[in-house]
Amino acid sequence: VCSVRAEMLQAFERCGVRFKVAKGRPFDPVWQKAVEYIEDNNKADGTVIEELTRGCDFNGVLLRCANVVIAHNKSGKIDV
Repeated sequence: VCSVRAEMLQAFERCGVRFKVAKGRPFDPVWQKAVEYIEDNNKADGTVIEELTRGCDFNGVLLRCANVVIAHNKSGKIDV
């Protein structure tokens, strides 16, 4: 099953479809949609802590935005 998934992803990439990794990176409203905020004092405000669905583009044109969970800590303000 894993090899079939890897082959499919490679086929998509050969055709110009790119899947973007969001986890651990700052929230980017251009290609991500925040579906939940979770209090986490170990992460900077606005950091993506979970990726519910991965976003993808086709030759630079957004096909699907990523649905993500964003960290919020009490010491800071969410700026998204």
